[in-house]
Amino acid sequence: MAEAHELLCEVFQLVLEDVPADPDEADAQFDRFKALSHSNRRGSPLLDQSLRAYTWAQLRRNVRSYLTDPNDVGTYQVSRTQPEKPIKGEERMKVFLHAPRRMPAPITLRRDGEAGGRWRVEVSSL
Repeated sequence: MAEAHELLCEVFQLVLEDVPADPDEADAQFDRFKALSHSNRRGSPLLDQSLRAYTWAQLRRNVRSYLTDPNDVGTYQVSRTQPEKPIKGEERMKVFLHAPRRMPAPITLRRDGEAGGRWRVEVSSL
């Protein structure tokens, strides 16, 4: 779970950054987010457009609702996970994060062979 926590903190830190005014810098910022996304969810113009318009934009809007301290990306609360207890060798994990005034929202993490088997964001409803 430590590796998944590290990934979530990295994602939250990135989406909390201000969007640069320079379009090239904004693209570079989004490219850093793409690198944290599973390889099967990026890489084509259509996948990248969807990732930017929906996942990236929604995370940027909602990230603070998952953090009890908006200055600390590690202060999210996990309501539950599927599977309930991480299993060695597990390829996919769904993490439900607590947010006030709404049901816990899931983010699905999946190991990515193109990223050396590290966890990457496959699907996000945050």
